[in-house]
Amino acid sequence: MSIQTYFYMSAGVSAILWGITCILAFDNPVETFLNHILTDAQQQKTKENQIVEDNGELFDLMYEKMESDSEVLLEVKDLIRNVRTEVRDIAPIKESMLRTKRDLNKITKQLIGLEEQVLFSLLCDSCKKPIRADFKVCPYCGEFLRLPEVTISHNRDFQIK
Repeated sequence: MSIQTYFYMSAGVSAILWGITCILAFDNPVETFLNHILTDAQQQKTKENQIVEDNGELFDLMYEKMESDSEVLLEVKDLIRNVRTEVRDIAPIKESMLRTKRDLNKITKQLIGLEEQVLFSLLCDSCKKPIRADFKVCPYCGEFLRLPEVTISHNRDFQIK
């Protein structure tokens, strides 16, 4: 290789390396990349802040609604507690009413039995079935009934013969 060629090649390579050095020194790609990332992050933060500001009233309304709902829930809880207390107070009354109803049913059955004994105190002479004292004909066999005679004494006692 000649000296001239060597000189021109050395000068060219030096110029290229000097240009690359200048590009790197004045326009650092790593720094440019980091600046780009920081710029994007700042833009994102600005967007998020704008969204928070835009929806701030909504967040306030949501908070107020949650507080009022909490108060309503406390009132409902108190009402439920009161209802439970009243139900506990009513339970013995209900049991007493059920016992009274059972007793009334028993008394009703006894009254029906007594009524049957009073009303159907006579027996038909022919079929021997119970009949009422005011019947003149047996409803079962059609036999004419003999009514017992009732006499009244001076001391006003009734006697059945």
